[in-house]
Amino acid sequence: MAQKQKISAKKNNNSKTKKSFKVSKSSSRTTASKVIASNSLDLADIINAAAIAGKGQKGRKQESKSTMLQTNKMQEDIKKDKEMINNGKEETQKTQNLLDKLDLL
Repeated sequence: MAQKQKISAKKNNNSKTKKSFKVSKSSSRTTASKVIASNSLDLADIINAAAIAGKGQKGRKQESKSTMLQTNKMQEDIKKDKEMINNGKEETQKTQNLLDKLDLL
């Protein structure tokens, strides 16, 4: 089965290597071996190419949905932490006020 694949490494003005590749969904083993043979990409790129070849569009959508859920949970945790800090400040102020009243007696 023929596989469409484009692998390129281009240098930009900053003399950093810009890497890009496109793989169609096919055999991840074939994709990984072709990327390894090119010798222009590092290990992370090889792993990513194999993962992309093994996933369809559905897998990518699910991944982004789970990332959004994690982000929302983190935002909720931050809100709770801020509320706890504010409550702690209020409690500290109340305690300080009581101590001040005791000092007056």
